[in-house]
Amino acid sequence: MNDKDSAFYLASLYGWIISKIERDKSLLFLSIWGIVLLIMKCPKDSILCVISTCAFLVSSLSCVIIFEVNTKYLGSLSKNTGSSSHYEKLLRGLDILLITSFIIGTLILLLMGLDNLRK
Repeated sequence: MNDKDSAFYLASLYGWIISKIERDKSLLFLSIWGIVLLIMKCPKDSILCVISTCAFLVSSLSCVIIFEVNTKYLGSLSKNTGSSSHYEKLLRGLDILLITSFIIGTLILLLMGLDNLRK
């Protein structure tokens, strides 16, 4: 691999990492605001409100854990310890949990909003 190919690979890798971090930060921000909105506007006895709040909470916690595991993963890559595949599997699972719980929370919140519009 020549210097030009190496520089391109490093720039691509950097761009991919930054875009993943930005996506996770955006989902964390939106999940926290989803929790705040639900706490302020939902009736306390609504089971859908509780489920949506829990989904956003799982999404937020998953995101924070992803940031921590990413740090360890990048450290294992730089040290060539061979434990990076463990972190890759963990990050894939956390990523699925993050996206799934965020979608569930958002869909329930939208359904509750549409239900309020009908009333």
